[in-house]
Amino acid sequence: MAWHPFRNIGWKFLALLLGTALWFTVSGDLAIERAFNDRPVVIKNASAGVQAIVVPSKVTVTVRGSREELGTLQESQVTVLVDLSGLGPGQYKLPTHVDTPAAVEVSKVAPATVEVQIR
Repeated sequence: MAWHPFRNIGWKFLALLLGTALWFTVSGDLAIERAFNDRPVVIKNASAGVQAIVVPSKVTVTVRGSREELGTLQESQVTVLVDLSGLGPGQYKLPTHVDTPAAVEVSKVAPATVEVQIR
């Protein structure tokens, strides 16, 4: 029986396309996660003379990015903020905002909200 390399060429081409697509999907830039425990909550835009108490005062932040980006990420580059602009005395439950470098994505903040008492 003779060998025919062009027999079923359509199926062979389809298999090549599917294999290439699978390779690009699996071998792409895989994102990893890294947790930063006990990051202090920083108060932002507080009025002059205002005293604010934040509970809890520290949160855990989980970020996602490439191995290279997270390998060089310093703990000081992950900042947790609570914005008090426009708030007067009282007790509030406010969301936290996390500042990170542009190439890093925040995937989880625990807890996502903090209680703030303003005096």
